[in-house]
Amino acid sequence: EAGLTEADVTYIHVAPRFRHTFTHLFLDIEPVYIQLDTAPPTTVEKPTTRWVSPDRLISGNERIGLAAPAVKLVASLKEVLSEHA
Repeated sequence: EAGLTEADVTYIHVAPRFRHTFTHLFLDIEPVYIQLDTAPPTTVEKPTTRWVSPDRLISGNERIGLAAPAVKLVASLKEVLSEHA
């Protein structure tokens, strides 16, 4: 759906799993971060899909509501970006 191929990928990082606990269930998350050779193709935003630059999220310039697990993923992404820079 994103229009990406294996050839677009330059780096893959599988981060440690973590568990987010909701009131009556657990969500086990294994983040997989993918670095692309070029920017992803322009996509039409849908109610369920949105491309957001991690730099904008990390710096706080992008004002979108994020669930607690997503905030943890963004923080983890910041670490991956600094290690791979």
